[in-house]
Amino acid sequence: MNSKTENLFVYGTLLKGESRSHYLKDCELLKTYSIPGNLYKTKFDFPAAIFDENSDNQIFGELYKLPNQSESFLKKLDEVESLEDKLFVRREINYRKHSFYIYEPGAGLEQDLLFENIIESGKWLTSFGLPIKQPKTFAKNFELIHREYYKKDPNKTFPNTIHLVGNNPILITCPHATVHIRKGKRKIMEIYTAAIGTILHSVLDCHCLYTNKVQDIDPNYYDECEFKERMEKVVSKNKIRFVMDLHGTGSKRKYDIYPGIGTDMEFLLGNKKVLENLYLRAKSNDISIGSLKVFPAVKQMTVTKFAAKKLDIPAMQIEVNQKLRIPNDKGDFERLIKFFNGFLKDVCKNFHSPPIRNP
Repeated sequence: MNSKTENLFVYGTLLKGESRSHYLKDCELLKTYSIPGNLYKTKFDFPAAIFDENSDNQIFGELYKLPNQSESFLKKLDEVESLEDKLFVRREINYRKHSFYIYEPGAGLEQDLLFENIIESGKWLTSFGLPIKQPKTFAKNFELIHREYYKKDPNKTFPNTIHLVGNNPILITCPHATVHIRKGKRKIMEIYTAAIGTILHSVLDCHCLYTNKVQDIDPNYYDECEFKERMEKVVSKNKIRFVMDLHGTGSKRKYDIYPGIGTDMEFLLGNKKVLENLYLRAKSNDISIGSLKVFPAVKQMTVTKFAAKKLDIPAMQIEVNQKLRIPNDKGDFERLIKFFNGFLKDVCKNFHSPPIRNP
């Protein structure tokens, strides 16, 4: 008998990039999603969640489409989630427009379901997740899954972008995380940009928007596209104060990063302190900065230009050398994350926003 439910909601170590995310490599990430209920920290290195439609709290996670052989897949996943040992139970939930499975705590976790163990944010990634503890490992796990989406055709039912909801008014955009079409030609994805954006979301609790499928129209070249439509809604709804558009260069480039703020810093909308912070943080983290003229973000309808000119939000495009984007044993990736962490905290202070908490 085939399963009627085709979707699965995950909120902990099965999240994209987390320690067990590889078990979902044959599934399809449809969207980020939140449901009412409580998320708990357990004595193990994973959370537990209880769905409660009447709760004022939210559990943030991801909604996946199950593979074709869903019965056999779920049977294997039940073993991973230790249903036999009663750590979890799987049940079907109908909430709003979606029907999905969720793993909730079983008898083996009842002692952990205490008020003091509730994760108030409802977000595993921004609380105890792998991005905070082991960003390099998370990035590798994330990209291993994300590469399944590099060249996937657009989904007509669900958005082809993923929005990670934050509490701080900074938006990180990654419009080239998948293949994109420019002037009728397919342009290669800029690997690890979405992974970096997700890590910064997790560490700083800022917003992140990245491409999840092939983009029929290059978001960094044309304005009339799904990515920018969604970006405009995110900016408006969440009162975004600053946009950092993340891109990648090849390893043959001389410098580590290349900022883009227009021909005369016009995309910063007068907030020159942001550029000063960039140079100071780069110096303290041994990050070399290339000329502002190499990638000015002004030659076409870039995301940075769109943010500043159409949305009236100060913005900066940052191109990151592949030598730093790809995790290695030299500590370059960790240095890059530390640099971005410090820089975006400074940005938040510049705009008199609530201070970004330390991870």
